[in-house]
Amino acid sequence: MLSTVLYYLSTLILIGVLVLIHEFGHYVVARSLGVGVRVFSVGFGPRLFGVVYGGTDYRISAVPLGGYVRMAGGDPFAEGGVDDEDVQESVNGFMSKPAWARL
Repeated sequence: MLSTVLYYLSTLILIGVLVLIHEFGHYVVARSLGVGVRVFSVGFGPRLFGVVYGGTDYRISAVPLGGYVRMAGGDPFAEGGVDDEDVQESVNGFMSKPAWARL
């Protein structure tokens, strides 16, 4: 019983580490190209805990099977996203970057 619990726990930790490294790559490239990052999340779904530092919400979310980096101005079709509307036209919005940078 204990070995099964440890197996599943270690699997979740390994997936979490892989997601963290993968999403950190997105974060580093976005920041190096001058794109603002609103959220850096390991996991998805509801926010469990985290810290807001330098305008970015670093969080751990409820479902530990993935993650995401929400870039400023990244969704041109967002409905009512006040921060995205303001940032889309600014210099640090994702959609204001040239095509090579968005790739």
